[in-house]
This record gives sequence, C-alpha cells and structure tokens, in this order.
Amino acid sequence: MKLTNLKEMRIVRYADDFRIFCRTKTDAEKAMIAITQWLQERLKLEVSPEKTRVVNVKRRYSEFLGFKIKTYPKGNKRVVKSHICDKALKKQKQMFIEQAKNVANPRPGKKEIDEIKLYNSMVMGTQNYYKIATMVVADCKGLIPLGFRTPGSWHLWKQPTASRICRHPRH
Repeated sequence: MKLTNLKEMRIVRYADDFRIFCRTKTDAEKAMIAITQWLQERLKLEVSPEKTRVVNVKRRYSEFLGFKIKTYPKGNKRVVKSHICDKALKKQKQMFIEQAKNVANPRPGKKEIDEIKLYNSMVMGTQNYYKIATMVVADCKGLIPLGFRTPGSWHLWKQPTASRICRHPRH
C-alpha cells in the first residue's frame, strides 16, 4: 500500500448534507477547517456554523437525515447503534395521532377504509425509511397509538409485508 500525507476519513453524503468520519479529533478538526474553506472558496457555498461541528460518536450521538448514531465497543472493534432522532420521532408520532383521529372520524368526502389505507401507508413509509436503524423497534414502541396496535404486530417492523391491515375497533 502506498503511503500518502492524506488523512483517512469516510464521507457519507445525501444532497447538501454530509458527515465525515475521522479516526482522531485532530484529524476531524483539520478536515472540518479544510473542507469548510474549500466549500466557501471553490464552490461559493455558505456553511452553517450552527450545524458544522466535530462530534465524538463514541460519547455523543450525531444526527443525520432523521437518524441519530453513536458507536459502542463490541469485542475489539466498534459498532454503530442507530435510532430515529428525537425530533423526527416526535413529528412521526404527531402525524400518526392526527391520522388516527381521521380514522375515528373520517374527513368530509373520505370513507373510514380510505383513512385506514392512508394510515397504513404512513406506517409502511415510516418503517421503510427507518428500517436500517438498529434500534427502530424500541424507538417505535410508543409511536403508534394504542388502539391501533394488534397483539404480536411488532414483528412487522422487522420484516415488512405487502398486506398489513390496521383495524380500528368500534364498539
């Protein structure tokens, strides 16, 4: 392997949002300065000082695209533990609550079955987006309103299926 003066780092990018992972704090600080300067000077992009920082993912969570990630020791290496970030979890919960109300009292021009189908598509969309989070099942335990949970339904968060029907109990 050829040796260079380049610093080892991993870059994860989506649109204009990215994370750069370095082995040491010193390397991370140098990379942050160099990359910020390059983005401003070469690409004429504005970099937000509030969002630009060095985070030690061994000690604190780093948020990215609705996920929060942190590493933990496992044997002689480190593994990532990822959750749905708190802000996204709160937003998803509120959306589910609002749609559950629509199921109980359908909006004008909508049938109960239409509201149930929309609710189910919201559940599936959330599950599909966050399924790569290692702690998604634990995060979602309090997400779906109690009246919409069915016994044994949490296994569905691990393995998506084509036909998931949520029945609203009417007594």
